[in-house]
Amino acid sequence: MKTKQIVMVVCVMLLAACSGSGEWKDFASAKGAFAITMPGTPKESSQSVDTAAGAINLTMFTTQVSSAAYLVSYSDYPEDMMSTADPLKVLEGAQNGSITNFDGKLLSSKDITLDDNPGKEFTAEGKVTNPGDGSLSGRIYLVKNRLYQIIVIGLKDKTPAADIDKYLTSFKLSK
Repeated sequence: MKTKQIVMVVCVMLLAACSGSGEWKDFASAKGAFAITMPGTPKESSQSVDTAAGAINLTMFTTQVSSAAYLVSYSDYPEDMMSTADPLKVLEGAQNGSITNFDGKLLSSKDITLDDNPGKEFTAEGKVTNPGDGSLSGRIYLVKNRLYQIIVIGLKDKTPAADIDKYLTSFKLSK
């Protein structure tokens, strides 16, 4: 999946005046079928993203606090395509796309699961305003044909690890 547009939007948000309150709030998306705890109230946006599977609608929810932006997104791929795809390759492609479009370098990556659905957890360093000044922490999950991305982008060493962990671990699928 091409994620350059996502990363660009988040970086622009990060450089803009901060509007998040910093107060952590539970947020749920019925259409997205997930719940998460985010700092502040997220803003929703949607866009069409060109992928190898054709145009895919991407729905994002973003907040920003201090020197970090918090993003959770989902996109649905054609079921017939995903029924033959290797889930780990899809996840690795999404991870690598996020890092590449952040002008980043992978620092760590591991396979994870959420309710028996495959996922990736990763960290990278990259560019927010200058090369090497940013950090990216994320989790990506593939649930049937839906790809979820939960990402924190911030200035290196400015976002508390406890906040990143709180955010990433709060993501839950709706039943």
